[in-house]
Amino acid sequence: MDVDALTIAQQLGKDIHFLEQIEEQLEALDSIPLARIVQFLKKIRHWNTYAGVYVKYYLKGDLEHLMSVAKDFPSRCESVIDKRDHVLYERMRVFFEKGNAIAFVGAPHVKEIKKMLFRDGYEVAQLF
Repeated sequence: MDVDALTIAQQLGKDIHFLEQIEEQLEALDSIPLARIVQFLKKIRHWNTYAGVYVKYYLKGDLEHLMSVAKDFPSRCESVIDKRDHVLYERMRVFFEKGNAIAFVGAPHVKEIKKMLFRDGYEVAQLF
């Protein structure tokens, strides 16, 4: 989805601003506890089944079930999600204040960022 959104925005001549630098993303991923990765790999014996269920909920836009399926995924930890939600929101808010903006974030960030948007008086709707 990220690549598709980027390509469409480029084709439309839109201004594009990234919310993070690659170094910030790598730092977050580097802080995933090794034990969490090992635990996940031991648990997921049937990757195709796991991936199929994840894709089903993703395509339905069912965020609640998607997050329940993905809760054990190694990157669903504080360093990757919780600590970055506020940073992503603060960086995107600058563009929302100017108007006529759209932001793309990973599904695990949606729940908290949505709360921050509501808190600040923004209207949020899910589109299919």
